[in-house]
Amino acid sequence: MSCLLGHKWNGCKCVKCNQTRNEGHSFSMETGRCVEKCSICGEERDVDHKYKLVDGKAEQRCTVCGFVKNVEQHWIDTVLKEYDLMSQIDKIKEMSGKQHTLAVLAIYANNIGIRRVATDCLTNQETLAMIAKNESGSAIRQSAVRRLESQQLLEDIAQHDQDYEVRREAVERLSNQNLLDKISRSDSNEYVRFSAALRIANGQAILAQLVKTSKDYSIRGMAIDELTDQELLADLVKNAPNSYDRSAIIAKISDASLLNEIAQNDMSTEVRLKAAKTATTNDSSTNAVPDSKELEKRTRTINAVLDSHSDKETRLALVNRITDKSILFEIALMASSWLDAGVVDEVMKKMHEQDRIITLARKAEWAGTRIRAIHLIEDTSIVKDIAKNDMDEDVRKAAQKL
Repeated sequence: MSCLLGHKWNGCKCVKCNQTRNEGHSFSMETGRCVEKCSICGEERDVDHKYKLVDGKAEQRCTVCGFVKNVEQHWIDTVLKEYDLMSQIDKIKEMSGKQHTLAVLAIYANNIGIRRVATDCLTNQETLAMIAKNESGSAIRQSAVRRLESQQLLEDIAQHDQDYEVRREAVERLSNQNLLDKISRSDSNEYVRFSAALRIANGQAILAQLVKTSKDYSIRGMAIDELTDQELLADLVKNAPNSYDRSAIIAKISDASLLNEIAQNDMSTEVRLKAAKTATTNDSSTNAVPDSKELEKRTRTINAVLDSHSDKETRLALVNRITDKSILFEIALMASSWLDAGVVDEVMKKMHEQDRIITLARKAEWAGTRIRAIHLIEDTSIVKDIAKNDMDEDVRKAAQKL
């Protein structure tokens, strides 16, 4: 009766009799539901889901309510039939504006090359994250990581991905200095540690350590190229185990007196020669360096014996003609692989001085030389020290058996 003369509407509801009408609603989204609810009368209406592809499945999941539905398999099949062919690579490369199609190809294509190309063209961060975490092909994960923006996800990948190249890619995009410092010291792969060291303030010390300890000549060379700290370089030019590394470091030394010292005292003739030439070039007035011509002659003799391209008989004949024990010592010191085994065996037959044998056991570049020298050491305490501290497991085991 109160509305005989007409309703008094507040949007969709009469304030007198509470009758409702299908107009004037005040709809707003419900949290966690794909539903809008009228704040006046409580009426609800469905809204469209916001779907994203579910990794590895022909499904879409709503990002609002979590509802899952099957993707139109026909559509996926159509995309794959048309583009999952190497002949379509050029077309795929031009699909940057079709991120959904690229996502289907990057996730579902059977051809790994197609997945890689599609991933290279992706910009959608959710799809890239999905691929970076779950793709079986490491090269494709690496491509996805290269485009990731999430520092949190990059930190996780940099620490836990099973492939070192993927971890290294993540490291090169990290900004967390504390984590980079940790990785530079603890990652199982030297290339990852190297990349982390380049991105931290105290990275020079890590690089210097790699030069001293790495068995990979490429890593050592890369680290030397990046080193600029003269104090660290001065230590390395004296103490780096590998003569080729010490020779490379000489070009970065600015201290003339240190170059003169190396030219006089390094165990490698080739290193002494390079130091002598560098010292003379940097300071033409110096007269403290050894005679370069004599060093060149000695270097040629050593290099001829260690030339792995020569036949074994020729190299052994050269060894047998050498009477200078210091040259024989240096040949054993610089031998670098099993290709020099015959030469080393012949030299060791002529090696009787304990000081030189001990030096070879500690500092010879090839582990095989160090093992051979260990068997000739008379002081058992030195053998025990090598068994504990040599960086090569085979050398340590050989020493432990004695």
